[in-house]
Amino acid sequence: MSYALLISFALGATTAGEGEERRLDHVLASAQSKARAWQYSWIGIYGGLVASQATLAAVADNPEDRQRGIYAAIPASVGITFSLVRPLESLRAVRMGQAIDALYPEDRARRLEAKRGLIRSLARSERAASGWLPRIAGALLNVAAAGAIWAATENLTPAAVQLGVGLASNELKLQTAPRTMRREVKAFAAPVLSFRF
Repeated sequence: MSYALLISFALGATTAGEGEERRLDHVLASAQSKARAWQYSWIGIYGGLVASQATLAAVADNPEDRQRGIYAAIPASVGITFSLVRPLESLRAVRMGQAIDALYPEDRARRLEAKRGLIRSLARSERAASGWLPRIAGALLNVAAAGAIWAATENLTPAAVQLGVGLASNELKLQTAPRTMRREVKAFAAPVLSFRF
């Protein structure tokens, strides 16, 4: 009887471990998919802004409008460049999970712990990508662009519009940043309730 109990316990633990590993793999795949959609959507939005400002600068009748278009395109150009140079780490989540599988092919417990560690690391990366540093950098860049427009045109209205639109689009980008890994880390930390009778 004790052997049957031991075997059923071992089978239950194996099934639970397989289910947990599948769930973590699904979290990694979901995070990668969301990061890709977010990243490329914002590259497209910034590309559209650069194209529209460049077009306005090219067809402008006077030098002030031309300068305004050029200066207004700078923050979006920096946004595209930054997105390409420093993409979200979650864009490689599945590949990193597969590397863990290859590293510990026979040891599920180590794979699970390594994948949880990977998710914690990616959660820190998500937090940094939408934290205060991007907000401050975006605000400074948009203030500089608005200041350049004001200096070039001596007109506060287009500078204020540039500043408002720039700050709003930067905040929208940060508010829509992926949070998949942060939610998962909170789930790790959630207390597990058990009832004993």
